[in-house]
Amino acid sequence: MASPANQTTLLRWAQGTAASPPATKNKREAAATEGKTEERARKRQKASPAAEPATSPAPQASAAPDGPRVALCVASWNTDGLDGHLCADRAGEVCSILLEETPAWDVVFLQEVVPKTARVFVGRLKASGYSCVTEVPSAEYFTLMFVREGAQAVKVVHAKRVPFGRSAMGRDLIEAWVDVAGHQIRLMTSHFESCREGAEERQRQLGVVVEKLQQPLPAIFAGDTNLREAEAQAEKRLARMTDAWVACGRDKSAQFTWDLQKNHNKEMPCQSQPRARYDRLWVNEKFEVQDFRLLGTDKMAEGCHPSDHFGISACIRLKD
Repeated sequence: MASPANQTTLLRWAQGTAASPPATKNKREAAATEGKTEERARKRQKASPAAEPATSPAPQASAAPDGPRVALCVASWNTDGLDGHLCADRAGEVCSILLEETPAWDVVFLQEVVPKTARVFVGRLKASGYSCVTEVPSAEYFTLMFVREGAQAVKVVHAKRVPFGRSAMGRDLIEAWVDVAGHQIRLMTSHFESCREGAEERQRQLGVVVEKLQQPLPAIFAGDTNLREAEAQAEKRLARMTDAWVACGRDKSAQFTWDLQKNHNKEMPCQSQPRARYDRLWVNEKFEVQDFRLLGTDKMAEGCHPSDHFGISACIRLKD
C-alpha cells in the first residue's frame, strides 16, 4: 500500500455555510453549459444563507476554534475505471464537472480509479490547486482522496491507507486527519466489497467505518458502500450518524446513485433494470449537512455518462 503523505493542504472555512467567491469558469464550456454551472452555483449559495459576500475579507487561518464556523464542500464519485470504454475521456469529464463548480469542492473522494485514469485525475486536479493525500498505489484499481489548496491554510496531519484484511478484492480505507482552523477533522473514503457474495465482508467493512465515526473526533465518510438497504438497516449504530441524503429531505430524484433506468452505461440481462443507493455520505453528530446533490446525471457528447455511478456531493458545517 502507499505510504502516508504528510503535507500542508488548503481547505476552506468561513462563516455560515462558507460560500466563497465564484471561481473562473472552465473555458471548455459553451454558453449553454455555463448556464448550468451558474445554476449549480446559485443552488449551493441558496443553501448558504449566512455566507459572507464575495467582497468580504477572508477569515484568517490563525482564528481561534470558537471563531467562524468550519464548512467543507465534499464530493465523492465511483468513476468506473474498470470499464475500458472511453476510459480517459470519461475521467476527463468527471474532472470538468468537479472543476466547474463555484464555490469549488474542498474535498474530493474518488473510487474505482485505475492507473490510466489516475494520471488524468492527478494531473487535472493538481493543476487546479488540489493535492492527493496519499501516493497513487500500484494496483489494478484503487481509491484516491484530494483536498483543495485555497485561501485558508489547513494542515493534513496524517494520511494513510488501512487495508481490509479479509477483503477478497483488495479493498481498503483512506483516512486523513486534518487541522482546519484549529479543529481536528477525520476524512474517510472507501469502496466496500462488491456483489452479493461480498455481503459478509461488506458488513464488516461498514462496521470498521461506523466505529471510527463513533469516536469523539469530527468525522466525514463518503464512498461507494455497495450496501443493500437491508444491510444498512442491520447496522443499528448508523442511526446515530447523519446520512446526507436523508438529512437533506430524501429527495427522490437524488436517491439512486447507481440507476440503470436512467444511466445506460451498464445493462443487466433482465426486464427491469436495477437501481440502488450504493454511494453514501455520513457524518457524525459534530456536523450538519446541506445541499445534497447528484453529479454527472447528464450524458457526454459521446452519448454515455461519465460513469455508471452518479457522483454525490454535499456542504457540511461543523456545529457550534
